Amino acid sequence: MSVQQRSSLCFGLWYDFCCPPQWKHPYNQVYSEIFDQIVWAEQAGCDDGRLPEHHCIENGYSPSLPPIAAAITAQTTKIHIGTSKVIPAFH
Repeated sequence: MSVQQRSSLCFGLWYDFCCPPQWKHPYNQVYSEIFDQIVWAEQAGCDDGRLPEHHCIENGYSPSLPPIAAAITAQTTKIHIGTSKVIPAFH
């Protein structure tokens, strides 16, 4: 179902998995906590999640969206996961 076909208000999330140096945590912890939050958001009624990608930066910003999206969809059932920015040259 496309966004235009929905008749109710939809809520979405934006996750970049960024962890700036001042809040530095192990990346597996950051990603795990965000995955948990997305599962919670789906249960709370969130409809949509968007994932941007970024390269050549050392703060955890998501560099490869397909495995991240796959990990999210393995833990959720109805939230729509999509990309908001993909750099084709890196794929």
